[in-house]
Amino acid sequence: MAKKMSVILMSDVRGLGAAGQTVSVARGYAMNYLLVYGFAMIDSGANRLRIDSVVKTHAKKVATEIADIQSILTQVNDKQIRLTASVHGEDELYGSVGVTDIVAALREQHQVVIERSAIQLSSPIRVLGDFDIPLSFDHGLSGTIRLSITKSDTKKKTTASAS
Repeated sequence: MAKKMSVILMSDVRGLGAAGQTVSVARGYAMNYLLVYGFAMIDSGANRLRIDSVVKTHAKKVATEIADIQSILTQVNDKQIRLTASVHGEDELYGSVGVTDIVAALREQHQVVIERSAIQLSSPIRVLGDFDIPLSFDHGLSGTIRLSITKSDTKKKTTASAS
């Protein structure tokens, strides 16, 4: 049977607990992962006294991250991005519109920079039309951007147009 070890979490660990919480985990998990990467410290009297400042620092960091994300969401939530693209046939694009195109259009049209990982696009868009693109950020925050792809007059690659 694996030996258990008691550790104090220094930051939130998904599936294990929140910062400041004391948890019992397998010794190998604690020694080879949690302690090495600074997610936890060994449960001792001295470390219990130190953890208060760590938890307060972590709480401030999380509050700052949430405020930054909410600021981004107020700037982009339900905003519309317009892209033009070359098509063949009735409405099928030459190529596709992907996450990189959406990030570039947001930067160009609304002066907002977001991480590519925040855009939840299941597959590249290959047809003309209007789409609701979900955004997902850390701490359970989410939003939506509206994407409108229209037909371009030229045979040029997909480009962002001013809105």
